[in-house]
Amino acid sequence: MTKEIEHGIKSNFLSHVLSTEGMGSIHSVFKSSFNVNFNGELIHFGQKGSGLSSFGMNISNEEMADLLTKVRIDDRVKNRNGKVTIYSRGEIWNLSHSNFETYDCSVPIINGISADFLTDLLQHFESLQIEKETQLMDSEQNQILLTKFLDAEWKDETFQRMFITHFIGRGIGLTPSGDDMLMGIMMAYQSFWPEGRWVNTLAKQLEVSRTTDVSTAYYRTLAEGYTSSYFVEFMQDLKGQDLKKWRERIRRISQYGHTSGWDTLYGIYLFFKKLEKSMNSERGE
Repeated sequence: MTKEIEHGIKSNFLSHVLSTEGMGSIHSVFKSSFNVNFNGELIHFGQKGSGLSSFGMNISNEEMADLLTKVRIDDRVKNRNGKVTIYSRGEIWNLSHSNFETYDCSVPIINGISADFLTDLLQHFESLQIEKETQLMDSEQNQILLTKFLDAEWKDETFQRMFITHFIGRGIGLTPSGDDMLMGIMMAYQSFWPEGRWVNTLAKQLEVSRTTDVSTAYYRTLAEGYTSSYFVEFMQDLKGQDLKKWRERIRRISQYGHTSGWDTLYGIYLFFKKLEKSMNSERGE
């Protein structure tokens, strides 16, 4: 039996992944989503309304629920003629991704931020008490390095390498807390300084440090300037210096994984806290 899925939404990052035809397989299956591996690149298949992954496509809740009763790890998957075909047990699924709506997952570029808005933003962050939500405070060494990050010079690549090496892959789960935090910093860097040293330093350290396949996929998309839809919306608000939707944005982001959303938010907070210190120093405060 063959089933057709004609409608959905997909990240614009996937254009180059899906432009290559070939075979892949189911990489991992979760409660409400799954990943496919195509030539070392992951594609995340999720539900509409749950946030779109930077390397993902979403279909209706009903279609995903039906699919998840059938798919298993290592099931064959084919990408050809604008369709992803999943060969599950007893059924074949054709997802016509060429018909799917495309969502722009590009990290918004922020050309500047006022001191007053930055103060307001940090007060909003501090009211969240993220330290109680994240797993990053579980060791004294982590706490020492996170404090040193705020005091280190932006151009201190020696510290950056040490900091990044310590946190890559640190923690448990599909995206360890250390990775999520680093990606939060990386996302903010991409917004303010797309050509900055941080991204290059992190890319070099990934060549010699190991982490999960899912974290690696997120690092890759971020390095190319893409992030998940909830973070696109969040960074768009910061670009417009508008916090009217703060509570809703935080509520959605906090639902990512066990602590992934909080860990990523903590990385973004660290970046802006460090930015405030730099701006105060330039003003001689």
